[in-house]
Amino acid sequence: VFVFIKQAGDITRIPFLWFAGIGGGTAFLLFIFYLGKHRLKCRIKFSLLRAAIPIGIAAIMNQVYFHFDLVTIGIIKGEIDVGLYNAAFKIITFLLSVDTAFAWIYFPMVSRFFIESKEKLRKLILTGTKLIFLFVIPLAFGGTLLAERVIRLVYGNQFIGAADAFRILIWAIPLTSIQTIFAFGLLGCNREKKYTIGMVVGTVVNIVLNIILIPLMGIKGAATATIISEIIMLIAMFFWFKQILFVPFIAYVFKPLAATALMMLFLILLWGIPTLYLIIIAILIYVISLWFLKALTRHDITLLRGGYESIHRNR
Repeated sequence: VFVFIKQAGDITRIPFLWFAGIGGGTAFLLFIFYLGKHRLKCRIKFSLLRAAIPIGIAAIMNQVYFHFDLVTIGIIKGEIDVGLYNAAFKIITFLLSVDTAFAWIYFPMVSRFFIESKEKLRKLILTGTKLIFLFVIPLAFGGTLLAERVIRLVYGNQFIGAADAFRILIWAIPLTSIQTIFAFGLLGCNREKKYTIGMVVGTVVNIVLNIILIPLMGIKGAATATIISEIIMLIAMFFWFKQILFVPFIAYVFKPLAATALMMLFLILLWGIPTLYLIIIAILIYVISLWFLKALTRHDITLLRGGYESIHRNR
């Protein structure tokens, strides 16, 4: 994209680049698969297909959930509001890529520890929750304070109307990320039906709230609908995972909150400097504060690294 997209007229190249990326990735995976002297078998196992149906339904609900608000804004409010909301939402989606990467590492470890040891699973969940809090708490508070400056930095003054939606949507990051812990925990513990029910309920609530709130509040209504839906799904996933394993995650909030409070103080005191420098300084202050508070231990890192390596050794 950085090489081929230089001006507005180049936007038509994006679909071709997208297909090239997907095709290249698929070809690479097939090459690695056959390099390992595996053979792709095309026989369909209907028992596996039936087991995958709940996850397939959840995937469909996920797509509806993430696109219904934009479609509704377009119908009710028009293309300008769609552009503003999409601008805010794209930043959130980009930041959530960290959560997605974590989930891909986390899921196989949950599946393994669920079979091997509930104690290992409990430690994994606690460590994963701690890592998520360390990332999302400063992001949510900092994003709320710097909303207008972030939008101006990324898109320019013409998109400043997206700041209010961004200020609300930034809270989807902690909600979604914490939900990932319990959602993938349910999947890893063979509770995919519960996960699917949570996704269906969250999507239905999101649809209803968008229809109600967008005519009243515009793009802020769509952002509010997203946050309320995320809260409902988080509560559901936590409640169902609690039946498998109770995780007292609240204890891991306090150190990130303390470090974030100091970071926010510096943001306010240094408000006059350029936005990019302000963000860099805020990150440094936060990381140093975490180090002094000993918020992350070697044991936490060893648990994640050791569990991940043991999974790959046993493949």
